Amino acid sequence: MAATDNIRLRFDHVSIAVKSIDRAYDFFAKYFPIKLRGAKSLDDQVSGSFYWQDFHLGGFVVELIEDPPGKPGFVTKFIERHGEGMHHLSIETDNLDAMVANLKAGGVRVVDEQKYESGSATAFISPRSAFGALIQFWHTPNWEQALLALSRVGAGSTVKMDIDESGIRRTIEIPLKDVSDPSRVLGYAPIRPIIDQVAPGTPADRAGLREGDAITAVNGNKIEYWEQFRQATQLSNGQPMTLDLTRQGQPVHLMVTPKRGAADTDEKVYQIGVLPRDETAYKHVSFSDSVRLSGAKTVESIGQTVDVVGKLFSGRVSIKQLQGPVGISHLAGQAVRRGPLDVISLMVVISINLGILNLLPIPILDGGNILLLAIEGIMRRDLSLSFKERFVQVGLVFLLVIFAIVMYNDILRRITSHS
Repeated sequence: MAATDNIRLRFDHVSIAVKSIDRAYDFFAKYFPIKLRGAKSLDDQVSGSFYWQDFHLGGFVVELIEDPPGKPGFVTKFIERHGEGMHHLSIETDNLDAMVANLKAGGVRVVDEQKYESGSATAFISPRSAFGALIQFWHTPNWEQALLALSRVGAGSTVKMDIDESGIRRTIEIPLKDVSDPSRVLGYAPIRPIIDQVAPGTPADRAGLREGDAITAVNGNKIEYWEQFRQATQLSNGQPMTLDLTRQGQPVHLMVTPKRGAADTDEKVYQIGVLPRDETAYKHVSFSDSVRLSGAKTVESIGQTVDVVGKLFSGRVSIKQLQGPVGISHLAGQAVRRGPLDVISLMVVISINLGILNLLPIPILDGGNILLLAIEGIMRRDLSLSFKERFVQVGLVFLLVIFAIVMYNDILRRITSHS
């Protein structure tokens, strides 16, 4: 098996360096059945500014590139050396890092590696390594990566995005006036409005919403994506909403009244306490890629857990969000019903949570012992046995109080959801 067998590659376009895009386009339009994709555009890259215009030809995409008038750059240099002709072949890949690593491991010279604000990345194989052909690899991010990249961009900036629509790639620029909700920049994510979880004691629970309900309309307005439903809920201003649902193939009509912060998070927006179904697609990857991807996901989960712990101490997340044995058993039951992936994911979440909480500087936990040893190290002497006993007792009382509060909320949620 080749090292790149598990890396998806797709032909994107072939780029032709010309002295005049207009003259070259007129030639192709005269003799070939082509379809223009858009107007001639200016692009700025590390290698310099250039104009480009592309079109469809027999199911493929051809890109014409030229230097700006009076500003000779890399296109002019290429033409002086080789004449007008193919400048590079562009290939899209779902794993650019692995592709580049494989190339470099084989002694292939990779040049012009770049990562962009939109989350896209590119790299070129030097013509010396590819028998005279300059080969470009592109990677476009998944939805989560794109939203994360947008969240790092400040308001007032302009983001350049490379998008692929049914095999047609084009570059667009989006001015960002408000980045408080990155999802609105990209429109509606392709998430179907199917309820996966209903939080106990929330407006959705009291209204009778159930796992698996498909939302078809809100107040008579058709709903196709989850984001549409979320926006309708947030803009409800707390007024009752009429939901049209499909439950096990049968139409259902319910009334629900959104409440601010119904999910007990730091989001002070109108919510009803539901989560969408995560429709997962499976893809086989190599062992090395699985280790890399799982490591990245673990780091991401650790960061999220640390963030939640910080919000708990700062009061931005309610302690009611914590789940005890009753809540965990309920989540475990849901995970078993959904399948092995959810069971493994829950195990990972619990393990990470226990690991991080155990490192908090609370007496009786490992973090408390580390704190105690650090104090003794700074003081350069052992603390008295009576102090250590009191230290452990304080920690034990603190944990018992937390445990009692969490158990109380757990049981209260279950009673409320069944009342």
